[in-house]
Amino acid sequence: MDRFITEKADSQLLCHTNYLGLTIMGNSTMKTSRKEYHKAYYFANKEKIKAHVKAYRLTNKEKIKVHRKAYRLANKEKRKAYYFANKEKIRARGKAYKLAHKEEIKTYTKAYHLANPEKKRQRNRKRKALKLGNSHEPYTDAYIFERDGWTCQLCRRKIDKRFKYPNPLSKSIDHIKALSKGGADAPINLQAAHLRCNQGKYTKGGSQLSSDDVFDGLLAKRPTLISDWLDGRKQLKTERANKKRRQDTKSL
Repeated sequence: MDRFITEKADSQLLCHTNYLGLTIMGNSTMKTSRKEYHKAYYFANKEKIKAHVKAYRLTNKEKIKVHRKAYRLANKEKRKAYYFANKEKIRARGKAYKLAHKEEIKTYTKAYHLANPEKKRQRNRKRKALKLGNSHEPYTDAYIFERDGWTCQLCRRKIDKRFKYPNPLSKSIDHIKALSKGGADAPINLQAAHLRCNQGKYTKGGSQLSSDDVFDGLLAKRPTLISDWLDGRKQLKTERANKKRRQDTKSL
């Protein structure tokens, strides 16, 4: 009796029909068959699956973002090990993607830089510092300006927040010791400055002047600075008037 039950169980395990209508033998064969089925289903419904995934990502954007961040934090070492084990493969895949989506990446990058000019400047400063072999510490432009009380550390005059680049009196971040001379891209080596004062630190030959030389030079140019400040005020008034005019037109 026991022998009969064992033989029956073996026959059910070794020979049965799967959902593809194929007779398969054993668990390993069944797994292979399922894999083939899913592969065939994917290629037969590729566009449908892609549309479903895209719709899910759009409706669950924040959920996916939180999940990915949590996964990255929980699997730091695992991801690091995978990267070093597949370094060339990952780089080749990234290169191929960039070549295939060249225009798309270019458009996105341009839009991102226009929307985030401060981040672009920070990235450029960091890249330049690291390229020259200098140290870098994370910081924000807002932190430097608040720390220095929105005062130009070269001419000791207030920086007007309303002036925008390329106005000579607009805000800028100055490296006390130039990156080209080994200065760090870090808060300890940064100071708030007017754009003109920052640019005025350099002679025509490209060498950096001392703070005293800059201050003396700016005193000599005082009438020009006052003129620039008045031009800036005039520009702001014009912008405000145009903005008010556009709002009045929309309300009508």
